[in-house]
Amino acid sequence: MLQHFLLEKKRLSHYAVLWGSSLPKHLA
Repeated sequence: MLQHFLLEKKRLSHYAVLWGSSLPKHLA
């Protein structure tokens, strides 16, 4: 259960980085 949570957290942070890096392009 804990390992699944950590994997999910890692995946979410990966998406957050992708979204955060693509956001300025949308605003520009």
